[in-house]
Amino acid sequence: MRLAYLVAWDFSKESGVSTKIFAQCEFFKKALIETTIFCISKNPPSYKFIPQGVNIVHLKTTWFNFPFIFYLVYQRIKEYKPDCIYIRSLLLKPGILKIFDLAPSIYEFNTNESMELRVLSQRSLKDFIKFIYHHFSYKFYLKRLTGLVTVTNELYQIYKRSFLKIPIIVVPNSIDLSKYEMIEDERVDHEINLLFMGSEAQPWQGVDILSKLALNVPNNFVIHVIGYTADEESPNNLKFYGYLEKEEYKKIVAKCDIGIGTMALYRKNMNEACPLKVREYLAYGMPCIIAYTDTAFIDNLPEWILQIPNTEDGIIEMKDDLINFCLRMKGRRLTHEEVAPYIDSSIIEKKRIEFFKSFSNVDVAS
Repeated sequence: MRLAYLVAWDFSKESGVSTKIFAQCEFFKKALIETTIFCISKNPPSYKFIPQGVNIVHLKTTWFNFPFIFYLVYQRIKEYKPDCIYIRSLLLKPGILKIFDLAPSIYEFNTNESMELRVLSQRSLKDFIKFIYHHFSYKFYLKRLTGLVTVTNELYQIYKRSFLKIPIIVVPNSIDLSKYEMIEDERVDHEINLLFMGSEAQPWQGVDILSKLALNVPNNFVIHVIGYTADEESPNNLKFYGYLEKEEYKKIVAKCDIGIGTMALYRKNMNEACPLKVREYLAYGMPCIIAYTDTAFIDNLPEWILQIPNTEDGIIEMKDDLINFCLRMKGRRLTHEEVAPYIDSSIIEKKRIEFFKSFSNVDVAS
């Protein structure tokens, strides 16, 4: 089976999303699915971060070709002759319909795209136009798809209502635990260090809420924030590092006791998620604090996960529980055996692969 993986993403730098995509491709290969990533981006991929054996076709966007990029993508995918096309969330444009006609096409939803674009539309006129375009067009495009994959049950319910006739499954985000070794332990007895990783310009990450937390915990609690630049008014126990590559931020991970997940999912009207950062915390052995329902733990919430309310003041309301959780988990390092049933790709990805194979003989022209 031959799969074309279509994504608009910047592979010039390391990220949780790129790590997920590469891991998926490696598992597809093990399942005898030949995969090539067709990447739409301004910057060329950096092969420093790309595992050996992962194939990428870069389709460079410019001001001149951006309106017609899907016509260029169509030509490259047509030459590839895939049995199936897998599309990770991207803004759909007219040329995509011709691509859907090349092979059974499956779309992956990682978020409530309409609500997320609504939140981001407040940033600029460009983002507002993007939201309006998506709002009035996405159903027209997605009705031409062969299948849908969502990463949460909540997203499944949202999109199942809109696309009743399209097969849809839930496959939560996962992580390849075989690529994560237990790092050297550099934790100290007199401090409790918490870690948050994320990307700027995403209000639902809730970095501002971390400032509230920093002001409401004992002085020996230190929160380390990777992926964000410092705020001049930040408390002294809230430390910012900006963007770091994995080898750089592993030095910070080594001294941290607890990982912190997304803190303000309510800002895009969502309650369930499965963030990649939480999978990474767990892969490094850290217990976690989350402010949402995690798809992996719906049926069983382990003792090493603390779930607080998905509200503006949830972290303050649960302050005492949070402090006690951190004290109780201080010195704890989770094993891969403990976390694997919830997050390991070797278990989770089997469902996606079977979904692909179910479309291998579908005639898209019918």
